[in-house]
Amino acid sequence: MNLKGRQEILSNVKYLKNIRPVDVEEIKEYLSETIDLRSIRLEIVRNAFELGLVEREDGKFTPVSEEPISPKLVSIQGVPEKHIERLESVLKDRYGNEWESGGSGDDIRERIREIKKNYYESERVEYNEENSLAYAIYHLPGYYAAIQYILNKISKGGLLRRKLRILDVGAGIGGPALGIVDYLPKDALVEYNVVEPSDAAEILQTLMEGKTNNVHLNIYRDTAEEFDPSGVYDIILLANVISELNDPSSVVEKYSEFVSDTGSMILVEPADKNTAIGLRKVERSIAETMNIYAPTIRLWQNQVPCSESWSFEVMPDIEIPSFQQRIDQGGQRKGEFTNVDVQVSYSILRWDSNTLFEIPKDRSRCVKLSEVGTKIGKRIKIIAVKLSQNLSENENPLFLIGDGSEEIDSYAVVVKKTPQNKMILDADYGRIVLIKGALVLWNDDEGAYNLVIDKETIIE
Repeated sequence: MNLKGRQEILSNVKYLKNIRPVDVEEIKEYLSETIDLRSIRLEIVRNAFELGLVEREDGKFTPVSEEPISPKLVSIQGVPEKHIERLESVLKDRYGNEWESGGSGDDIRERIREIKKNYYESERVEYNEENSLAYAIYHLPGYYAAIQYILNKISKGGLLRRKLRILDVGAGIGGPALGIVDYLPKDALVEYNVVEPSDAAEILQTLMEGKTNNVHLNIYRDTAEEFDPSGVYDIILLANVISELNDPSSVVEKYSEFVSDTGSMILVEPADKNTAIGLRKVERSIAETMNIYAPTIRLWQNQVPCSESWSFEVMPDIEIPSFQQRIDQGGQRKGEFTNVDVQVSYSILRWDSNTLFEIPKDRSRCVKLSEVGTKIGKRIKIIAVKLSQNLSENENPLFLIGDGSEEIDSYAVVVKKTPQNKMILDADYGRIVLIKGALVLWNDDEGAYNLVIDKETIIE
């Protein structure tokens, strides 16, 4: 097709799209030269994002809706069978039909062990094809689920548009990418840009073959440091990347400049202590310019936390996918190679002042967490964000809390449950709570403050 033919196609599409659904057969009738229907369709699809057009099930094209994506009642049961089949197909192509048996199975299991060890010890992993497949077997399901829960928090604020330009930096084998595409409605229009230098990019491309025509995939084989973004993006995602960068704060700062005025930057790391704390350090550096939407909302202006803050969210467990069951059968301990836990540390950052939960304007007489050291033995009123699920192994529930001013970790400890204070038990991770009448104690063993919740405490 020559340039004139392409220009005629696009000119007719631009004219018709606001009048009626664009029909490829109708477009053909208006062209001055003969162009087959397939070539016309490909030209429209190739330019669909710029044109703002989504393809319907009947093959016609209509303008993408300007209505934001509605939040879902997300409950991820597991990885859909279509993704499982594609991953197992890749494993069979690489190792044979019995990929989980014999030497190949032993090699995969040893690679998974090594990857887990390296993460725990904050050491880098080289993502060649074999390591990428081992990583996919163990980690893909958890990230597939987690990113959907995180996206739902953005959509709850009415902040997730149907036309999305996404940049997935260090996308790996595509667990988050699959989760994002599955979360979005069919009438969403997505330009999905992947930055991944390793062999994992080839696996991602295969796994993404089931995407709809309204998701337009571009893959760039650059490192996070080398890639040169262009324009602005509605979502910039760095999932399981920060812990592998030499200077994560500078890389995140670089990409923050390409987040649109109404977009979000999402940082995600494993819940392990080193990676989770590392994410908070990077979050604190970028929060000097961007606003934290969730979960560690800053409740006091001109305050910066400096506590350790090992904070992560625990989401519902998922079903064990068949590829994990198969590789686990050859392990020394049952369950060594199954990973049903969905728990991550994350941060959502924006340029606007939106937060997931509204910050109460009336904070009169509330004590900042940076000041609780002066209130030992006294009862105080505080406003704080719930930053953990129950951390206690005994009968007294224990929750990490923060308000953006904390210098030392503070925990709410429930020693007496009452109807007036049970809100701390029921509140979601990241929820803002008002605690009245908490008794401040110092926990010398943990080097932290305990805010004791008892029958005299009221929580809203």
